[in-house]
Amino acid sequence: MLSFYDVLGVGPQAQLPEIRAAYLGAALRHHPDKAVPRLLEEEGAVGRPVSFAGQRFEHVQTAWEVSAQLLVNSLYTLSIGSWQP
Repeated sequence: MLSFYDVLGVGPQAQLPEIRAAYLGAALRHHPDKAVPRLLEEEGAVGRPVSFAGQRFEHVQTAWEVSAQLLVNSLYTLSIGSWQP
């Protein structure tokens, strides 16, 4: 099973701008409206290109949501530790 970073094509040390750029590229590549014509030419998607593209797009969406939230949570946790009233 692929990790969320693998789905987006970035490493675990990636920063938020890099994750966001990778997400935008992957979302465009795997969006059902954009990917179906390309998938029609691939052997693995014959007969089911829309559902295949939809599944890939959902994986990309989930990877973005989880990766970005983990990064935001870790930044928030770090900022609380250094907060001075």
